Amino acid sequence: MPNITEDRFAGKIAFVTGGSSGLGRAMALRLAAEGASVAIGDLREDPREGGDPTHKVIAEGGGQAMHHSFDVTDEEAVEQAVAATVGEFGGLDVVICAAGVMGPDGDSLAIPFDEIENVYRVNVFGTWLCNQAVLRRFVPARSGKIVNMASNYGIVGAAGLAGYCGSKAAVIGMTKSLAAEFGQYGININALCPGAAVTELNAHMREREEIDELLREGTPLRVGKEGRYVAEPAEIASAALYLASDEFSFGTGTAFVVDGGWVAQ
Repeated sequence: MPNITEDRFAGKIAFVTGGSSGLGRAMALRLAAEGASVAIGDLREDPREGGDPTHKVIAEGGGQAMHHSFDVTDEEAVEQAVAATVGEFGGLDVVICAAGVMGPDGDSLAIPFDEIENVYRVNVFGTWLCNQAVLRRFVPARSGKIVNMASNYGIVGAAGLAGYCGSKAAVIGMTKSLAAEFGQYGININALCPGAAVTELNAHMREREEIDELLREGTPLRVGKEGRYVAEPAEIASAALYLASDEFSFGTGTAFVVDGGWVAQ
């Protein structure tokens, strides 16, 4: 991580769920690099991909950060983590709800209910609880930015991923409804819909030949000389920070797609 520099988020306080690994980690590090004080919320402190915990990386780079270990499906734990963040940093400006799971894939008729239920509990109910907790702070302040992690698969769907696709479609619908309800308070709420990105969470799927072929054939955009067709975490983080910044001040209720043109076809 580069040394901390004051930029778009100088003086801002951010809270990122799922911030220990993958896309959430990339977003937390980028927020800190642009001047924000960052609270990380995750079940675990250590990243899946190895290395130092996110909050320690930020601190070593000269930034302000803290970590909360909690389950986003636990209402009391969510409330306590948000309250602790406000208590430690003195406020809250930006929230990115990046905690999520892929869940099972394959024959939908063979998937046990409890596995699908867990996908909805984490992706939908966890996002709901985090939104609800921070909106209780944002409404009196009459300001705040929320970015909910959805997916391009919440827009187009995919065979064998009914649980994941359905949960992300629910996040998009929830985001639009909350944006319509709370826009009167100057609060921006948007859904980020990335396509495939290079993370440990989906590595087991990207390594399958049929999935790689699907991505290669279904993604129009080719990036760089190597013709890359899967996003880097930093590219998704850039989109998240744009949605959370004052540059996107008049945008709310959007499903912002960053997937190399997958859903454009």
